[in-house]
Amino acid sequence: MGPPRNPSNGKGAQKRASRGSSSGAKAEVTHGASATGQDHVQGDAFARPQPVPLEHQQAVLDLFKTSFRQRIASDPSRLLQEIKGHLYNRDFDAAFGRPDYLEAYAIRWSPSRALAYLDIFRALPRDMLKPTSSPREDDGPPTLRVTCFGGGAGAEVVALATCLGVVQPSPRSTPNLSGERWHLVVRVADIANWSTVLEKLGKATLATQPSDPGIENGSDLPRFYEGDENNPAVGFRQCDLLDLSSEELQSLVVDARLITIMFTLNELYAASRVKTTKLLLDIGSVVQIGTFLLVVDSPGSYSSVKLGSGGAASQAEQKTYPMHWLLDHTLLSAGAGAGAGAGDDEPGKEACVSWRWKKITGEESRWFRFPENLRYPVDLENMRYQIHLYELVERP
Repeated sequence: MGPPRNPSNGKGAQKRASRGSSSGAKAEVTHGASATGQDHVQGDAFARPQPVPLEHQQAVLDLFKTSFRQRIASDPSRLLQEIKGHLYNRDFDAAFGRPDYLEAYAIRWSPSRALAYLDIFRALPRDMLKPTSSPREDDGPPTLRVTCFGGGAGAEVVALATCLGVVQPSPRSTPNLSGERWHLVVRVADIANWSTVLEKLGKATLATQPSDPGIENGSDLPRFYEGDENNPAVGFRQCDLLDLSSEELQSLVVDARLITIMFTLNELYAASRVKTTKLLLDIGSVVQIGTFLLVVDSPGSYSSVKLGSGGAASQAEQKTYPMHWLLDHTLLSAGAGAGAGAGDDEPGKEACVSWRWKKITGEESRWFRFPENLRYPVDLENMRYQIHLYELVERP
């Protein structure tokens, strides 16, 4: 994870998980070529609905204020400056090695991201957020399971919970913003120990709930709070995403309808292209047909990867590849029989796989802008990002 690389986009510092108001405008529909040379439509799958009601956006901010009331009262500005210094020096172990740093990070950057992610989740076609299991025996709502890689700071969890109606203004109004009632189970994996941050966010939202059988049975993910049909159950695993065993990966993504990699993938590529490519390939080998992969990261040159032949190339010999090109190459070309090159720093080596992803949409630059009149003790920043969505459509 690195420090903010584009001061105007307001995305804040990024988490390195490897070691670790909407403008209202409809997304432009264009056509472009992927790394495979196949055309895909960009933007139309993310035609935005009406902006999220202001009171729901304020409810998200109030959740963060409630969760970290004591830290906010003690003024986290000094901690934030120290975090920025560590990130600038790319000392990620220091930046995310203290509980007070993690809380300060969540106070500063997670609320902005949570509102942007809420805008993204609401723009997904509704069938992408349908559950992966049948209704429970007690006729409760069915279950939607989501896995968030690099989501320890809580933005993804809060955005999903708000989209599905858990986080709402008081008094609670409609069942949820999507018009349906779901049971939400989220598995989060990150390098730093974000369990306390997630627990505080959970306690601000949830009362004691019955345990979730999807977490109790068939998974060794630790539980720190449970959920029922009205509230999310969240499991957190502290791990290095680039060193997951096949069993560990399967336990994280099994039965997931949606997998998110938000402001994390570029840092994974920077740490190791080979291991990141293997992670992406392995995901395709264990998830079910109909699983969606959503990638959000910094736009343009802020997300690029330098590669060179043999892994020991000089600066002059290195080539720069856009992150989205490498992502398309891995998921689309590899699925057609051209893979990652397990031992080489140049993309394009052959590695046949028997699954196939389809790219639903991709945009290389998009803005989320905050509405006026939101109240929060720390500045909120507009966010510019790139976004890519894939669906697994074929496997043996």
